[in-house]
Amino acid sequence: MISSRTSTLPIRFFFVLLTVFTVAACRKQVSSLLPSDQADTKTQENAKATDILTNVRKHILLPEEPKPTVAEILDVATLQARNAFYKNAVNGDYLIVTTTRAIL
Repeated sequence: MISSRTSTLPIRFFFVLLTVFTVAACRKQVSSLLPSDQADTKTQENAKATDILTNVRKHILLPEEPKPTVAEILDVATLQARNAFYKNAVNGDYLIVTTTRAIL
């Protein structure tokens, strides 16, 4: 017999991915509206994401391609209200999403 928790796992994962892609799309749209002097900020964000992936790869295997998405948790209350996956998250945590899993 499959427990109800196990049967809701794919649904939870779907909502986690939906949240990540929504955040990524919003960030991309906002960044396209910013002046070109924001390029330094974008470079710093990319460097931070690379550092995070490097540190996580010391502990678990992550694919090189496609490159995992890294997103900083900025509004944890909203995420927690939408999905139990974020119950232990705090603002400033990072979410790493690969093609097969999400890591908080």
